[in-house]
Amino acid sequence: MPAPHSSTKYAYASQEKGTIHVVLERQGEDHIALSVSDDGIGLPPDFDLKHSRGLGMRIVRVFASQLGGKIDVCNSRDRGAKLTLVVPLTAPV
Repeated sequence: MPAPHSSTKYAYASQEKGTIHVVLERQGEDHIALSVSDDGIGLPPDFDLKHSRGLGMRIVRVFASQLGGKIDVCNSRDRGAKLTLVVPLTAPV
């Protein structure tokens, strides 16, 4: 059996199924936003993206930095979690 995707591995640890949404949209004239959200258990109350030691989150932070972007994390213990990466359409100098 293949290893589960991080969203399913963590968001739905105690349930068999759930919904994961992936949305890519333009924000204004010069940015795009990629959002990944789920309706799982949410992130731990003390979750801090800047200090997360997990490989996946470290990769996301480095990727955002390289693209000159920013990451927004929205967490709800009732409705799951949402991570949004906003990056400029032009490459950083």
